[in-house]
Amino acid sequence: MIKIEDFKKYNFIITWKLINIGFRGSDMFRDQLLVKDILNFAIEKLEGDNYDETVCELASEYEDNIDKIDYLIKKLASDENSDFNLELRKWRTIFIAKEIEGKNDNLIDGLMHLGEIWVRLGFPEDSPHIFQGRNNNITPEEYYTQENYDYLYEKHIEWLQNEIQFIKRNQS
Repeated sequence: MIKIEDFKKYNFIITWKLINIGFRGSDMFRDQLLVKDILNFAIEKLEGDNYDETVCELASEYEDNIDKIDYLIKKLASDENSDFNLELRKWRTIFIAKEIEGKNDNLIDGLMHLGEIWVRLGFPEDSPHIFQGRNNNITPEEYYTQENYDYLYEKHIEWLQNEIQFIKRNQS
């Protein structure tokens, strides 16, 4: 489960599109945010300087009124001037950050786990991961080594750092 606080940890701006993606607005990250987390965020927004009637309505909802919450989040997201693709990149970044928090001691498990991350994300073109035998001639003997695992793990860390910087430069 990913929390709104996970995005704040990286100083990502929290938008309603971001929340929508993690609630019901994306097949890949659907149902990743807890309703309680969303309602608390709405309350937090009301405590700021910008009063919004829809945010107030959302903050007042009961946790089990999922359809109404979904409607209000979608309304807030559609009224907002934010880039859906950038918000989706934030989700992908936080997902990967959480998945690679600790390096696996077992190189086979580690390589498998790195691969599973990108399978779940649909093999995006900018993936730092290299799959053995996929668009390459790497043999299993070359792929399943500690040296290769260390190399790929470091590529993931570098990718993550670059992606975080990209998002920070491009969020508004």
